[in-house]
Amino acid sequence: MNRCCEAHFSWRIKQCMNNNKPVYIPVGDITCEKKADIADWEIDNSFESLELCCLAKRSWDTKRCIDESSQPMSLRLHFDLKGLPEPTNCQDSNRIANSLEDSLNVELSGSGGTASVM
Repeated sequence: MNRCCEAHFSWRIKQCMNNNKPVYIPVGDITCEKKADIADWEIDNSFESLELCCLAKRSWDTKRCIDESSQPMSLRLHFDLKGLPEPTNCQDSNRIANSLEDSLNVELSGSGGTASVM
């Protein structure tokens, strides 16, 4: 997301990045932390996933970084969405991801689970 915002919306990166999708930033010597709202000075040091944050900032001990960073239990799924047109810009990509997330959350309601599309 950060690269997309830099490439297409360099004059308003924070607004582009602030789409209610949390990002991960390094904290202390070992861990990364999930944040939904980041300051302008944190943008260059933010990552779309815990794995990317740990790999980029804690490469000498990526496993420890992931293990010691607080994180919700997650399940990764891959959807093959044949026929879905390629997004033409960042906002289209966000709309598609948000719609998919909303649909999954409707199906998960009552189970205590939530979906997050990244």
